[in-house]
Amino acid sequence: MDLTPLVTKVIASNIDIFDTNGNPPGEVAQIVNIAKGMGWTKPLVRTGGPIVDEIVRLCGKNANGFIYRE
Repeated sequence: MDLTPLVTKVIASNIDIFDTNGNPPGEVAQIVNIAKGMGWTKPLVRTGGPIVDEIVRLCGKNANGFIYRE
């Protein structure tokens, strides 16, 4: 599933933080990679869970600045 239209709408809403809680790792990685590719510099966050390591792995270099709490 291409999440680009969703991420585009969310970013256009001028939010201050992008919370990825509740999304599976693959979707979070897409959101992070798309947002960073669009120049997003505000916080992207996730609150804990056992999938954080997988999200960071899937995001690659875009995980830099991704905020999470286990």
